[in-house]
Amino acid sequence: MNGKSLDRILAGMGILLTVPGFAALFLSPYGAAAAIALTFGALFLAAAAIFRHLDSLPPYTYLDLRSELLFPKGSGAFATFKQSMRIRPNFRHLTMLTLRGFGADGTVTNFKWDGKPVDVVKRAGRYRVTVTFTAPRTRFVPFSGILTYDFIDSFLAEREYFCEPVRASTKRADLVIGFPEEKPGHDIEVIREDDSGDEELPAQMWTHQGRQVSLQVRRPKPGTSYWIWWRW
Repeated sequence: MNGKSLDRILAGMGILLTVPGFAALFLSPYGAAAAIALTFGALFLAAAAIFRHLDSLPPYTYLDLRSELLFPKGSGAFATFKQSMRIRPNFRHLTMLTLRGFGADGTVTNFKWDGKPVDVVKRAGRYRVTVTFTAPRTRFVPFSGILTYDFIDSFLAEREYFCEPVRASTKRADLVIGFPEEKPGHDIEVIREDDSGDEELPAQMWTHQGRQVSLQVRRPKPGTSYWIWWRW
């Protein structure tokens, strides 16, 4: 029996108990029995709501997501990306994690999960990463992982940007860009993009200290993208 069938059965039992129980509470001498029926009916309805909520969850929820773009060789010709994640599995028997939508000008290479190479597929200029676990993840028990990859010749223009899309349910996301000492970024702009359009975020919502720009967002909406623009 799947979750959808179970929540419908529970809801039906709750209605069958609650409606007659409510009527009997006021219209019959069996008030105690009616109160018991109302209580059990309410419990069944609450259980149905809980099962429906659990069944509607995505496979994974990202509790913490920290994305860092660094330029260790002092220019935009080479950059490294590191995404540290704390993830909660919402279902049993999950043995794979798929991450989509990576791409850039130039070359994106050297994809690794916790320091080990992973399966990568490129379609229409975008990359899809599949992480296969040695055993199914335990439901509702968070685990951590780090995705890393490199950009080659991807940030060579005078004005550049980095875009971080929100792909799934996320509790907190941090986006950090560390500019090289020899070539710090300036004229920083941070933009939020969603179905309603683009919005430039005021400086109070992000920080620019020394060679680092950082943005923290709580409960970002899936489908939203955050852009950081700068000039070299």
